[in-house]
Amino acid sequence: MSRAAVDHLQFLIGEAFETLMATVRSLEDDDWEWVPPGGGRHIAGILGHVAGGKHMNIAHSFDGQTPDWQDAEFARQRSAPEIIDWLREGQQRLLDRLSALEDADLTEPRTMHWGRQRETRWLIAQMITHDLFHAGEINHIRALHHQDDRWEWEE
Repeated sequence: MSRAAVDHLQFLIGEAFETLMATVRSLEDDDWEWVPPGGGRHIAGILGHVAGGKHMNIAHSFDGQTPDWQDAEFARQRSAPEIIDWLREGQQRLLDRLSALEDADLTEPRTMHWGRQRETRWLIAQMITHDLFHAGEINHIRALHHQDDRWEWEE
């Protein structure tokens, strides 16, 4: 059986996750709960959403479980280190599930957490873009907080 496509997706998942984690490493302690003027979300909440999304999608799509956002695992507040640990656990769970796949499995339908069926490759693509989207969002909030939201060559 072939695994070239699965291996490539695992590489992309790793790259997206590393982009997210590089952004997290750039944070200072007071960045986590700062909310931009006119904003409504902070970095801790966004990163908790990313981690929760990984766990939620894996539970529904790979493990046949049906948690919802009110379940204790998803609803509880976490400190910044706990969020990072939960995020890393979710990433490892995802990699573990993908390591069992063959290329032919990528078109297999899986149930999403909202009940709709999508192909496995669609789910994986969404998890990659989810990490990248929120990495950019977190970086932007950090830049606003530090008042350095400009290109390096701008004064």
